[in-house]
Amino acid sequence: MITQEQIVESEYLNSKVDYWSAEVNSSRFPTYPNGLVVESVRFSEEYQEIERQFNFWFRKLREFNSTLTSKQKKELNARFRRKRLLKN
Repeated sequence: MITQEQIVESEYLNSKVDYWSAEVNSSRFPTYPNGLVVESVRFSEEYQEIERQFNFWFRKLREFNSTLTSKQKKELNARFRRKRLLKN
């Protein structure tokens, strides 16, 4: 059974990962036709900081998920799917 504390932590971590993922994939960075960000941008301080933040929060989310059982993960996934469907 998933606890309320685990739900809150998971939602927080997922929101951070979603935010930084959107920043990494932001349209303000020029890309090649295949979608990869241009090298000159990838080496800029702004992009590297965004990438560092994304990696940090993604690692935290993976660490948190590794503490859950398969049943808890399924419960959380079902809960997030319902939430996303309600948003759309």
